[in-house]
Formats: sequence, structure tokens, C-alpha cells
Amino acid sequence: MRAWLISAYDQPRGHSTRMYDFATSLIARGHSVTFFTNSLCHFTGKDRIENKEKYLIEKIDEIDVIWMKTPSYNHSTFFRGVNMIFNFWRIFTISKIKNFAEPDVVIGPSV
Repeated sequence: MRAWLISAYDQPRGHSTRMYDFATSLIARGHSVTFFTNSLCHFTGKDRIENKEKYLIEKIDEIDVIWMKTPSYNHSTFFRGVNMIFNFWRIFTISKIKNFAEPDVVIGPSV
């Protein structure tokens, strides 16, 4: 099975790793996982992408991790909503540009 896991805040080996832990569990069962997450860490404010790139693709523990550059929101409810919409748009455009195989399942945490 091909799974896409989507989380704006959980990051591989980050402060919050629920989705990453779930991804490693799927990998251990023989599934293919692509994990989309924001490049900006919600907890530290550190950005994984330091240049003008819109995304970065890495392989971490057999998981294809797509770090996406999205706007910060500084704890503003409005801009957090903008960030979520931007997140969706970035996933859509990256998946088309990179011509990823369609997933069998898409999993994300409840907003």
C-alpha cells in the first residue's frame, strides 16, 4: 500500500513525532510512505529550508519526507488558517511537479 501522511506540525525526529512514528510503523509492515510536513518547526521557529526553495525531499528511515516551505503564522488564528490552505496547495503542486504515484490512502491528523 502507498500512503501519504500529511502533518503541518509533526516532523521526523522533531518535538512532536506522532505521524512520523505512525509512518515508521507502516514501513515496518512493508508499506510505502510519503510524509508531507512544513519545513518550519512550530516549536522552535527553525526552518529546515534556508534558501528560496519551495520544498526539499529527503529519505529518512525509508520514508520519503517532503519538507514544504509555508508561511509562518506567529500564533495568529487567521494566519494559521492561511498556513493550512497554503499547506494543501503546496502538497497538490509538489505531487504534480514530481509526478508521484497516487496514494492508496491519505492520512492526516484532525485539525
